[in-house]
Amino acid sequence: MKHIVTATVVATMSLAIAGCDINDWNQKRIAKNAVAEKLRDPESAKFRSLDVFGPHGSIVVCGQVNGKNGFGAYAGFERFISEYEGGLVRLESSWGEGFERAWEEECRPAS
Repeated sequence: MKHIVTATVVATMSLAIAGCDINDWNQKRIAKNAVAEKLRDPESAKFRSLDVFGPHGSIVVCGQVNGKNGFGAYAGFERFISEYEGGLVRLESSWGEGFERAWEEECRPAS
């Protein structure tokens, strides 16, 4: 039990030193799990460029994901938007023409 507490404290301190808000880290973790579940091979998910935004009072995580396709090869990174703590996931490849507008509105810092 002592090792678990120590590991948690070390992880929390590392995030604080790196300037990463614990809430942002948790939101990213939730979003990564939700996005991975939308992929053909969830275990293969690789993420990059994750950012947390709060447009219109809701939390949105935007980023890029790469996963394996039906042939077992990585398909290439694509953008995603995860809202409502992972309840709504939009992948660029399956969302259609409205994705670009949503990305522009929801995945930019507030001015």
